[in-house]
Amino acid sequence: MHDWRTVRRLFSGACLIAGPALFFVGILIRPTGSDDTGDELLAYVRGNGAAVQVSDLMFIAGVLLLVPAFIGAIHVLRSHEPLLGYLGGGLAVVGFVCLFGMITVDGVALEMAGRGAAAAGMGAVLGQAPNHDLLLWILTIVFVAGHIVGTTLLGIGLFRARSIPVGAAVAVAVSQPLHFVAHAIESKPLDVIAFALFAAGLATLGVRVLRMHDAEWEASIADVTADRAGRLVGLEA
Repeated sequence: MHDWRTVRRLFSGACLIAGPALFFVGILIRPTGSDDTGDELLAYVRGNGAAVQVSDLMFIAGVLLLVPAFIGAIHVLRSHEPLLGYLGGGLAVVGFVCLFGMITVDGVALEMAGRGAAAAGMGAVLGQAPNHDLLLWILTIVFVAGHIVGTTLLGIGLFRARSIPVGAAVAVAVSQPLHFVAHAIESKPLDVIAFALFAAGLATLGVRVLRMHDAEWEASIADVTADRAGRLVGLEA
């Protein structure tokens, strides 16, 4: 008979390592280039079709693994920094899931680019979509705000709870604001550094989760509080 506590813990730990690593690989192999306007995006995917598809597949797989990864991080923080855990982890989940909207735009652009001369005028249509499609606009805003604010709060929670070494917690907290800056100034090296920090910080938490005993993983708030009280009594004695 399976001990589902072990299954949940191992799955969470593995996702904390694999999910961010897939994002790092996706960023690493994604070609540089401007895609701010519809025509630029069409030219970008036309010249880098295979690499764009592979990087988008890395991002899709990464998001699917990041959802249970962030839930695992929330679980770790629930007894120490529950507010930061739920806010940070919840916002990060919602934010990264909204990335599917941006990936869909890539897919549409790839289809348009594949039509060659028949795609004349499609760049203008593609460029207008983010501004005129309310759903896509909402997804973009939620993605940007959610993944940046969420991971920052989560990193602060990990730092305050001392769940992982300080350096790893700081890496998680600063990674996505750094990614935002890298995107704003169009610096791929800085973006690679940002996601390397993201992957390293969450991998550190993943390794810790994998090494936990099931009792520690499932400890309730009451158990942790009692343990802290016992330590204080011991220190006073």
